[in-house]
Amino acid sequence: MSDGTKVNFLVLGAGSIGCRHIRNLQSMGYSGIAAYDVDPDILKSRCAELDIGLAENYQSELGKYDAVIVCSPPSSHVDAALEALRAGKYVFIEKPLSNSVDDAQRLLDYEDKIMVGYNVRYHPLVAYLEEALPALGRVFNVQMEFAYDLENARPNADYRKGYYAKAGEGGVLLDHSHEMDYAHHLFGRFCSVFCLAEKISDLEITSEDNANLVLKSEHGFPVTLHIDYIQQRYARNIKVVAERGVLSGDFARGRATLLPNGGDEVVTEFPASFDETYVEEMKDFVALVNGNRTPSITVVSAMHSLELCEAAHESSRTGCVVKL
Repeated sequence: MSDGTKVNFLVLGAGSIGCRHIRNLQSMGYSGIAAYDVDPDILKSRCAELDIGLAENYQSELGKYDAVIVCSPPSSHVDAALEALRAGKYVFIEKPLSNSVDDAQRLLDYEDKIMVGYNVRYHPLVAYLEEALPALGRVFNVQMEFAYDLENARPNADYRKGYYAKAGEGGVLLDHSHEMDYAHHLFGRFCSVFCLAEKISDLEITSEDNANLVLKSEHGFPVTLHIDYIQQRYARNIKVVAERGVLSGDFARGRATLLPNGGDEVVTEFPASFDETYVEEMKDFVALVNGNRTPSITVVSAMHSLELCEAAHESSRTGCVVKL
């Protein structure tokens, strides 16, 4: 396949993230794009708005495309991806990989043709943290937070109708699994989790809106993570306490702060927007489709994040530490 702009894409799911990927592909020069959605009214409206093709049937029209971008609800990810993979297509799957580890395991035979959409890994702040961490020596503990106001986060959508509002399909653990992904990217795999997850607000959802986790790294240190749908002021940050200093990153403010033991504070600024991360991950997916690279975020890696979500739900349900 050429590395030009002749790749044809079918986007499954015409919601906000599907439309974002479509716009980014268009900005990269790709025009052979169509979408499919189970809601025919949404599909017709979005295809007209974006000036792209409309696929009336997902299965029967797969043959027209080189690659599929799966942006449907998590419980449908694996079945949709397998249909495309068995038809010889490359597949990009939005996070989370699925809502079930057992379900996701069916993708392992095709992992060389799948990329998973954990775009936070592409943020320059994550790259900075990865580069800065080795000089700090042994890590003692890590504190992380991700929170925002779900009710007002998507002005053009009713939050009550999104997958994230439904127990077993969304909630802060699956929806915010970005934090688990970049945590194990930075610190390695985790061997156990303790979690308290529940719905505590007046949001009209059946999924959990608040969770607090203690993850034990394979290297022995704890990573505490708070995630919620409640805070009206967006917060996303990380703090690493290590033997040679403290390293903090604040995505909302777009800055990292390094405070070495006995040294002066060093502040580094970064873009607060995540817009470019979506572009960069799509560039990597196109490179995969064109045979120019291996998957940058693999099924195996994404499954570890999914395992953490399942273990966190089990821990919250039983009140016990769950080993992985």
